[in-house]
Parts: sequence; C-alpha cells; structure tokens
Amino acid sequence: MQEQQPEQPEQPEQPEQHQLQRQRRGTAEAGQGYVRVLGLAAGMFSLLQALVAGSSAQAAQSSVLTYQRSLVTDLHGGGVNIEPLLGPLLKLFAITYITNLLALAATLGFAWYAGRIVALLRGGDPDGGGGASAGTTVTAISSAVWLVATLLVALLFHADGTIAWLIATLLLAGGSTQSSVLVTSPSAAFTAIQAAALLVQAFVGIGAALALGALAGRRGAESRRAIASAAAQG
Repeated sequence: MQEQQPEQPEQPEQPEQHQLQRQRRGTAEAGQGYVRVLGLAAGMFSLLQALVAGSSAQAAQSSVLTYQRSLVTDLHGGGVNIEPLLGPLLKLFAITYITNLLALAATLGFAWYAGRIVALLRGGDPDGGGGASAGTTVTAISSAVWLVATLLVALLFHADGTIAWLIATLLLAGGSTQSSVLVTSPSAAFTAIQAAALLVQAFVGIGAALALGALAGRRGAESRRAIASAAAQG
C-alpha cells in the first residue's frame, strides 16, 4: 500500500497580498466613482441640449401650429400653400439636431477622458477593455439624462424640436380635426405616435452613441498607455 501523504496546511494569506487586494479594490471603486462623475458632467451638456431644443420649439410654436392647421386644411382639399411656412420649421430642426451633435461631441470627450483615468488608476490598460467600459458607462449616463429630459420637454411641455410631431401630424391629419393634431392640445393617438417617433430616434441615436463612447474610452486608455510607454523608454 502506498503511504498517504499528510495534508499540507493551508498557507495563511500574506499581509502584503491582502494589502495589495485592498488597494486594487479601492482603485477600482475610485475609478468607478470618477466614471460616474464624468457621466453626470456629460449629462449636463445633454440636459442643456434638451432645454435649448425645447426653448427653440417654444419660440417656433406659432409657426408649428400654423403649419399643422394649414396641413390639415390642405389635406381636406383646402388648397393652402404651405411652402412659405417651411423656413422656420427647417431652422427649428437644424437647431435641434445640430445641438444634439454638439452634445454628443462633449459626451465623447468625457468618455475619452474616462478611459484615460481608468488606465491611469490601473497602471495601464493592455487591451483597452477597461477604457471601453468606462466610455460606455459615461455615454449611457449622459444618454439617460438626455432621454428623460427630451421626453419631458416634448410630451409634458409640448416643446418638441424633433420631427416626431411632424410625423404624428402627417399620419393623423387626413382623418382628424384640427384640434386633435395640434401640439398644444394633442389627442391620445397623436401623443402615442409622437412618443413612438421620439423613442425610435432616441434608440437609434443612443445605440450609435454607445458604440462611439466605447471607442472614445478605448482611445483614451490607449493614449495613456502610449504616454507611459514613451516615458519608460525615455
């Protein structure tokens, strides 16, 4: 019979290892905190965009109402020329979507910086995965702020600067009275279509923003790694 080997006692965890694990946990928590703060900072730009677009929609509300009434009349055979009314509406749409792009650019800047911060705290990010995750988190927080603010401004305060109200008007104007398609006193069907159009635009835009945010975060992590490598070689 083979003689059984005595079981080796478990080695107690070394104080240095325990301290290192605590430092790593603390660093990870600090990184997550920085990323959340950067996400909220980016969210302020998204909130500002929603307020600017809403203010523009309020300022152009008389043109929007006139266009809606004229469109209903024209679809019912009234023969109204609606082309002169397009100028103010195109200006409204331009302000809304251009400020959206500017808010996205600001968010991507914060996402890039978040990736850089994470790489710095980790002492490097070999594959850029931590930076990509940080960039995605920043973009997700900013997008959530933007989505809530846009829906509240558009549906609660009737200040929609997107094409959602136009889509709802075109779909309902042919068989509805003027009062049921006006943005200031919309029917339930109008509100439902407008909300759906807003959400479709939002999900398409947020999906693209999340992908770009991950890329920006990865680039931020890579930039930090490149600086560290250059310093080590120097």
